Amino acid sequence: MARSAGARRLRIHVPMASPLLPDLSSAVWAVGVQFLLYAAGWALCSLLLRENRRAVLYWSLFMALVGAGLLLASTRDAQRGWWAFVGADLAFVGAYVSLRRGLEHFLSLPRRPLEHALTLLPFGAAMLALGPGVEHAPWRVTLTYGIGAIVVVRMLWVTVPRGSAEFGGRLMALLAVPAVLLGAMLALRTVQQLADPSHALEMHLTNAGNRSLLLSYLVGAALFSFSFMALLVARLVDRLRRLSLEDPLTGLLNRRAFDAELQREWQRALRGRGAFALLALDLDHFKRVNDAHGHAGGDHVLREVASRLRTTLRVTDVAARTGGEEFVGI
Repeated sequence: MARSAGARRLRIHVPMASPLLPDLSSAVWAVGVQFLLYAAGWALCSLLLRENRRAVLYWSLFMALVGAGLLLASTRDAQRGWWAFVGADLAFVGAYVSLRRGLEHFLSLPRRPLEHALTLLPFGAAMLALGPGVEHAPWRVTLTYGIGAIVVVRMLWVTVPRGSAEFGGRLMALLAVPAVLLGAMLALRTVQQLADPSHALEMHLTNAGNRSLLLSYLVGAALFSFSFMALLVARLVDRLRRLSLEDPLTGLLNRRAFDAELQREWQRALRGRGAFALLALDLDHFKRVNDAHGHAGGDHVLREVASRLRTTLRVTDVAARTGGEEFVGI
């Protein structure tokens, strides 16, 4: 049908759809599930690692609480429910305390239940007082990241010296990298929130900072697990090394280790670095001790002899038990 010349041209303006930013809820949920999987794996490991079971269970709890916090944060919406906001923040801070508790048990450090209680109880009371409302969101974010940073920094302050004494400074510094990065990230987010108190940096909001935060959590989950495993393996290797070189009853060197030390001293002497003395000690009538007091009494005597030998040794001296009641020293 032909259009009349005087007919108006109808123009319909269709606005261009603005590009939507990707929703972070699914990403937060995925990272939370990853933490829960790590938590399940460490819980299973605790069944095999009896000597370090309590520490491993705390590490599993750390992973589980971070995962729970992320899953709760993934449900945040305009309704601003208590569990999604306040519950998630409580889970995060509880996770950092669990991480510290696990390292304290692993390194046989003094327990500090009062310090942990003074961290969790006031924080929990503050979260309940602030509530999930948007008007107090900046304060809630500041407290969550700030308290988390304090707990992690305090954990490093307490555990790194003891860990360095056991594993060496270089290895402990390397294994502390995940905790250092976590503390730095929490401190940075605290400073960012304090610098912009009018806009809450809540995790569910879509922005570049939160995307970086989720990436940090994603990488951190693997780094923490690798660090935990490295600590366990390093301790196991050191224990196996000591078992292969030490006499289990007296703690002195065994014959194999002493032969190696004797060979080194002999080579030093051949290179003109002076002579050395060799002491051989045998306990007379030791069988009578066993007959009169049993093997437990004989073991006590051997341990006492070893203890007295240690008190007479110089830093450069070594002593070993090479037989039943036979001792040697260089």
